[in-house]
Amino acid sequence: MLTRTRLGDQSGEATCQTAKPEKTDGSAIKTISKRAKGSAHPPQIPLTPTSRHTFRFTATVAGTFYITLGDILGACGVFQQDPQGGTFSFTVACIHDAIRIHSLQCWAPAVVGNTVSASFSNINEIQKSTIVSDTVVDSTNAAYIRMTPPPNTDWDKWLLPVVSPNTVVFTIRAPINTIIDLNLSMQQWSNPDDDGLLLVPVTTGLAGGGPPAVSAIYYLALDGPTAAHNILKPIGLPTTF
Repeated sequence: MLTRTRLGDQSGEATCQTAKPEKTDGSAIKTISKRAKGSAHPPQIPLTPTSRHTFRFTATVAGTFYITLGDILGACGVFQQDPQGGTFSFTVACIHDAIRIHSLQCWAPAVVGNTVSASFSNINEIQKSTIVSDTVVDSTNAAYIRMTPPPNTDWDKWLLPVVSPNTVVFTIRAPINTIIDLNLSMQQWSNPDDDGLLLVPVTTGLAGGGPPAVSAIYYLALDGPTAAHNILKPIGLPTTF
């Protein structure tokens, strides 16, 4: 025990003061441990590349369009796989395997009477879809609609078009020259050589003739790449038509 002695007051008496021993209960160690908890490991990095983008399309013909999961995946980007035996095919592979839709917007030309509408497909008998519609009433303002996936439904989640590519997601009724914006997130295939890639037939090939070139990225029409469809064409992106 440490004893400290000092001179007393004017009476000449000496006083003694005993120093308090330091704590040995490990409180200092506990404090350091609490601080260490704040320096946890950094968050994990997703192994699957994910991106978000708004794709724009234009309706070259008026009509009613039933957009499937496979149509959307093809509009997000496709490529020509390496030809087997040097033979090029009119079949392209999608570069993504999962999508999540955030919003759909449409602008119909400012022509009086033009009407544009859209609706998600019915999930079940309880969750009915709501049709969003707008009509041009004067020649100065375009008709405009915006639609988001119904909450707590399958359309409000990540979707796997490879599982059911022919499932209709939403329907668009639009006049000619309607502008369509589709905003969604996409997950890219981690292994492009995987046999599970969704393959899409391109019946008419490139606009200049011939099949798509190897390694080139193309973006298909939103309503499908076959000659019977191919009406909602992408804007500002290379396509196979």
